[in-house]
Amino acid sequence: MSPSPERAHLPRAQPAPCHIDQLQLGRASIREHELDPESATGAKTRVLIEAACGEDRWSTIGVSQNIIEASWLALCDGLELALLRPPADD
Repeated sequence: MSPSPERAHLPRAQPAPCHIDQLQLGRASIREHELDPESATGAKTRVLIEAACGEDRWSTIGVSQNIIEASWLALCDGLELALLRPPADD
């Protein structure tokens, strides 16, 4: 069965290089950027989350007008990256 067109760009499922028990969330930073000075509702929140698995480290960013949504996007991207990235060469 071939992947749906929306997910065709993602690699096929393989054993995860990082077991979920080894995944560590690090520092999170939050920045609010006002895109339109005339409109307070135009402010976007950017959440950066650092993660690690063993020696491998990465950061992901979520952006939204809603801080919860921005955090969720960054967290989901970090988890997806941990599970889909190829194993490091030894």
